Amino acid sequence: LKNVNLKLGVDILEFCITYFLISFLNENLTLKQKSHILGIKSSITMTVVGILFNYNFFVNTNVNVNDILANFGISSIIFFNSYLLCDLFFGYVFYPKYMNLLSGYIHHIIYIFINFIVLYTNNYNVYLINMISEIPTVILNIGTYNNKYRSDILFGTSFFFLRIVYHIYLMYYFKEIGYLLFFISTPALILHIYWFATWVKKYGSKLLN
Repeated sequence: LKNVNLKLGVDILEFCITYFLISFLNENLTLKQKSHILGIKSSITMTVVGILFNYNFFVNTNVNVNDILANFGISSIIFFNSYLLCDLFFGYVFYPKYMNLLSGYIHHIIYIFINFIVLYTNNYNVYLINMISEIPTVILNIGTYNNKYRSDILFGTSFFFLRIVYHIYLMYYFKEIGYLLFFISTPALILHIYWFATWVKKYGSKLLN
């Protein structure tokens, strides 16, 4: 991509339009529902990206990508960064009640820097394989936006297998790449284990009853 800043600006504008348009067309939305508008858009998009890069990985049995997929991958990371920036701003201004310190501010800021590191080091082809782990985020966002589609079991099981089990597999598979992948993946894995343990404490007993 020749102009990263232009792409980032266009994506940010698109997120802003999406938020205000959906809020305007659905006047009865609660603040909690509005806080998931951007997340739904981002998580579905990044899930599709993750599926494409996983398909390429398993079909080719490596992480080599052609120029078209490479540009798409770089564009996807910029898109993801635009979401993180918008959610930080909108969360602070419009729905601070639902912008959690750890899963919101800290998580977003760390991933913004990680995304820039990935772009700088051209490790996006490996990094985007992990984006299939956005599937639990899709389930969470849609279930929170519309309680009719909420599924705690589906969220918990997908989170465990994609963000912990599959994450560990990818860390082992790509261990030869070096310290950068380990540096990025290990804190994320620890955070995912912490979140899953918290989820089990909160919902585990309910699901067993």
